[in-house]
Amino acid sequence: MLGPLVAVLLLQAAQAAPPPPPADPPRAAWSNATDFALIADERDSLAGISRLAVRVLIAEGLDPALASDALTSTVAFRLEQAGLVVVPTRAVEDPLLVVTVGVVNDHESRTGAPRVYRIDADLLQLVRLSDRDARARLIMASTWHAGTAGTLPPSTADDLRARIADIVDAFLADHRTANTPTAPLVIPRP
Repeated sequence: MLGPLVAVLLLQAAQAAPPPPPADPPRAAWSNATDFALIADERDSLAGISRLAVRVLIAEGLDPALASDALTSTVAFRLEQAGLVVVPTRAVEDPLLVVTVGVVNDHESRTGAPRVYRIDADLLQLVRLSDRDARARLIMASTWHAGTAGTLPPSTADDLRARIADIVDAFLADHRTANTPTAPLVIPRP
């Protein structure tokens, strides 16, 4: 026979509400894409970066108001405001932040489907790979990535500039996280 306290606990556990279903990831108001979800390892690769070069690549056929040089200057300015040094000419050891704006389906005139864009940002850094001969090979590799996609409204330049700014903000937030000193572990003495 169960004691009264055990019986009450079992009854309460049986009546407890089931756990709520997992929530869907938050959606950005401007896109069908989920908010930027980044892997911690990617974020950690930003530690120690104080200078970098920037390139913005725009696909042909997008709004003529999206000039690659102007967007590169805008992105560089945002990075400099955050305290990073943006170099105009990249040295071999300098990381390179590449923002690419492309059109996924450019057949709207034939099908009537809306044009879909894709914006990707990659931080390329010089990495060392071990070779079979125990020698090192140096290559440029993406160590941080963020991207988004959406449909192009009739006026695209301002919308795409805002999406690029969101990606740069995600980069800067991860850079701050990776470069914020942690407090030393203090073990209290008895």
